[in-house]
Amino acid sequence: MRTSRTVATIAVLAFLGVAGRSQPPAPGATADLPFLDTVNVNVVNVEVFVTDRQGDPVTNLTVEDFELFEDGQPVKITNFYAVEDGAPAAEAEPAVETPGETLAAPRLEPPLPAMQQPVPEEQRLYLIVYFDNLFLQPFSRGRVIRDVRRFLADFMGPDDQVMVVTFERSLHLRQPFTSDLGAAFEALGEVEELSAFGVQDQAERDRVMRLVGSSQSFMDAEPAVNAYARAAFDDLKRSVGALRELVAPLAGLPGRKALLYVSDGIPMVAGTDLFRLLDMRFRDSTRGNLLALRYSARNEFRRLIDSANANRVTFYTIEASGLTSHASLSAESLTGAGAGGSLIEIDMENDMNREAPLEMMAADTGGLAAFNTNNIDGALDRMGADLRSYYSLGYSPAHLGDGRSYRLEVKVRGRGLRARHRNSYRDKSFEARLTEGVLAVLRYGAGSNTLDLRVDVTSARSHDEGRFLVPVKISVPFRNVTLVPRDEHHHGRLRLVLAVIDDQGNTSPPDTASLPLTIPAVAMDEVLEQKVVYEAELRMRRGLHQIAVGLRDELSGQTAFVRRTVSIGE
Repeated sequence: MRTSRTVATIAVLAFLGVAGRSQPPAPGATADLPFLDTVNVNVVNVEVFVTDRQGDPVTNLTVEDFELFEDGQPVKITNFYAVEDGAPAAEAEPAVETPGETLAAPRLEPPLPAMQQPVPEEQRLYLIVYFDNLFLQPFSRGRVIRDVRRFLADFMGPDDQVMVVTFERSLHLRQPFTSDLGAAFEALGEVEELSAFGVQDQAERDRVMRLVGSSQSFMDAEPAVNAYARAAFDDLKRSVGALRELVAPLAGLPGRKALLYVSDGIPMVAGTDLFRLLDMRFRDSTRGNLLALRYSARNEFRRLIDSANANRVTFYTIEASGLTSHASLSAESLTGAGAGGSLIEIDMENDMNREAPLEMMAADTGGLAAFNTNNIDGALDRMGADLRSYYSLGYSPAHLGDGRSYRLEVKVRGRGLRARHRNSYRDKSFEARLTEGVLAVLRYGAGSNTLDLRVDVTSARSHDEGRFLVPVKISVPFRNVTLVPRDEHHHGRLRLVLAVIDDQGNTSPPDTASLPLTIPAVAMDEVLEQKVVYEAELRMRRGLHQIAVGLRDELSGQTAFVRRTVSIGE
């Protein structure tokens, strides 16, 4: 019997394009099979960090010490995994995860001794070290980088992955995920040489404050404050948007994700301290406080936090500037500006405004924030304790893939104990998780391939307007596909997602296809030696491209991901 192949038309994509070849279904393809039962058991994992009154990690707890609630209702903890000082505890029972959340799998054998247990894929750590150079000054950044080097050397395990990212009005990936600390240290050295824009921002803020101090009326001073706030708000939205852009593809990575965000603080409301200065300078006005509300980014931060919780990302935030003085706000530098109030209040307003998002990002995702301290080393040690000692609680929700967000709460038994964790999760469909896995593979190259999925590319041919048609063949061995007998046939169903990214970072919208299979029972022995094949032609520009494919066996729940690099027209 011929190799079974399903060839479907794929819609043209916006950036790189996919032009499909439509052919009649070959043997092995059939109409959708609603009678087939698919594996849709969903386990939601919640990482919990338990500390005592002194903030030290608490170990040796068991599943009986925890209570887990979804939207205020208690749920049964079905999966429990504990890590103590970097080693799995003996009673841990790991689950098997697909990108997004975890798919439950029966555990038939007893757990290995703690020191021999491999780290399950869903418990592997992916750490992003993120420097927001838009809100950083070079001196404070350099001081933190020295501490981060020590932190990585002390707390990163051999299976852990670290990435280095910077933001300078656009994202720059300085080091992709790697377990090579030498490569990470080299990237940190390069970051030390980059420009940082915090100095310019401080200088502009000081200039506007002096102008307010020398102005004769609210109307004279307000335009300068408003212009500063508008520009700062634009930068603020870019910064938060970049974090969301980075967090979104992380959904497809299996395992724990932590993001160490380093800045000198980031404002919740752009320019709020200067608007307050306006009201203090001109005591007959209360308009400044109302004007500042136009530049609030609280909703942007809330969307960022919701995305992080949906994608299992914990924020750890560092205010790199540490303890600061308020000398720049002396009465000598702001003639007359302090009428009606103390100038120290303005600087305190600025401090609290820039610290509030750091606290919010960390607290709502289960992480830690460090601000107004020179002990960055100690803050990183507390973060490292989280990475090395934690509990993972899993439960199976009654709903499945409804797209809603659900509130999470964990209670731990014990006087004075505190449990930190993400405060929500989003119930994503399996198709959404498969798509997220493809995007993660596309950008980060991480993903398992237990089904032996392959992507083969043959010679491209010139098409039009400098583009090329690239034949692509996606295949998986039939022996790795779950097939069930019914009516003298064996049936299966696969779900496929494909996406492409070019060397400029342009990504095609992920395209999906359903591949139902029907094999005559008499041909099974021959078919099991062959492959399911899906063919398409990708329309691509000249240059380097990454093709990522994800495949889900709908009957077994297994997923596989693969990435292929191709050079077109070179």
